[in-house]
Amino acid sequence: MKNLYAHCFSILIFFAPFLLQAQLVPTESVIQGTQNAEQYYDVAIDVLGANTSSLYIGYGVVAGTADIIVKKEDGIGVTEWIRNYDSSGSEFGHRIIFTSDGGFAFTGWTTANGSDDLLVVKCESDGTIEWTKAIGGSGIERGRDLKETADGDLIVTGHTNTLTMGVNDILVVKLNADGEVLWRNRYGGSGNENGWGVETLSDGSHIIAGNIGSVGPGFTNLALLKIDADGTLIWLRGFGSDEGATAATSMDIDFEDNIYVGGWTDAAGAGDRDVYAAVFDSDGTLINDMTAGGNGFETSNDIDEYSAFAPNNMVLVGKTGSFDENNLMRPFLVWLNATGEGAVNFRLVGSGIEDGELFGIEVNVPLDLPGVITTGLTNFVDTENIDTYRFRGTIFGACLESNEVVMSSPGFDFEEGGMSEIDESAETEPSFTNDELNWEEVIECQETIGLNSDLEKPVLRTYPNPTDSEFLIEGCENTLYRVFDVHGKLVEQGIYDGQPISVADWNKGFYFIRTDQCGTAKIFVNP
Repeated sequence: MKNLYAHCFSILIFFAPFLLQAQLVPTESVIQGTQNAEQYYDVAIDVLGANTSSLYIGYGVVAGTADIIVKKEDGIGVTEWIRNYDSSGSEFGHRIIFTSDGGFAFTGWTTANGSDDLLVVKCESDGTIEWTKAIGGSGIERGRDLKETADGDLIVTGHTNTLTMGVNDILVVKLNADGEVLWRNRYGGSGNENGWGVETLSDGSHIIAGNIGSVGPGFTNLALLKIDADGTLIWLRGFGSDEGATAATSMDIDFEDNIYVGGWTDAAGAGDRDVYAAVFDSDGTLINDMTAGGNGFETSNDIDEYSAFAPNNMVLVGKTGSFDENNLMRPFLVWLNATGEGAVNFRLVGSGIEDGELFGIEVNVPLDLPGVITTGLTNFVDTENIDTYRFRGTIFGACLESNEVVMSSPGFDFEEGGMSEIDESAETEPSFTNDELNWEEVIECQETIGLNSDLEKPVLRTYPNPTDSEFLIEGCENTLYRVFDVHGKLVEQGIYDGQPISVADWNKGFYFIRTDQCGTAKIFVNP
């Protein structure tokens, strides 16, 4: 490991990895695609409707141009529809979310106006377009992440190189539910800045994670910035080391507004590049950071905090070259404890491919499913095709031998600084077509490590459901329960003693109840 030094903002916690009793039991692991037709970069899980469903977004080549492709599946992975979103140019989809009105929205970029413009599209539940918005200037603008706020607005982050102060600047755009741009700001300095993740804190402010070259000790540093609801910069910080590069690729928050950032670093760890994860409080103070990986190449592409299942835990997905005898890339899931007190659980999820590589891109932990849904890409060495890799599984048994994974706490240098400037970009409403596709899927099932049994999920029953005042849990007492809203925020927890649980202070909407012994349930509250 490279020699790193701690500064006053760093907290060093050293511990040895040990074996966790947790393993993946796959319910589906497939590779599919037709002549480069489907490449999914994101998966969204519906926690708003009566039945869990999922949306996948990416792009594919249709009639000679790149179109955004969206697929909707039901709760057991059966395709409901596939649509392509096409304009006069080429389109690329990067992030998709379900929205509180029952529809969905996505971001990416389009060349309909010439150069790449940041694209935001809002759709109804069946995929019908409600509105489109393209935002860009003479250079390149791309959307990387978006979230819905409590007010129904959409907050989008990405990057721009139109009239920048450096190579790229972080671009943040806020739109209302009707597609009207409320404001658009850029943030950066003389270096290269990119926005990769955005979240909204409980006070209405926004946190953006990305990369920055203008602030921090290294050429490439992890960027963390906080802005208020109107886009005014509160603080911007660069986090890294002069020993090498550190980059963010994703972020998440928990119910206490702690910030989880995933990415990669070559300034610390066991190999050429390792998974990097850091936890900050809402003021940007470092709580803990760590690396995980083998002696080869690892990079993380997405992170999901999942305190709904165990406190202070997070799961990351990406690719690794440390555990294949031919040094081919494999997707992995790694579980880390944010406090540094737990074990590394590093899990390969696609070992069945011998003549190609797999890349994990996105992971999602549904609140009502004790497991994960991931998506990524495949690249076979004897063809030119890049197709979709998808995995659905549950957490169940054991992991790789602990000595195959090295974990450390790097404790990077931490500096503050930053600047902002409003981007005078053009706004357009490009014309899009929206057609259903009926591709013949090429499916090759891949067995994964640890395929040994199915996991029966207990069914938790609550009544009355829906409720306007209180509810009871049937046949389950003296157990810890936690209640989460649709954004994963903890609403209430306690020991259930058979007495009614009041919902008088809860807002209208769906909630999830998770117990230690009796499973999970969804309840609708209409006070």
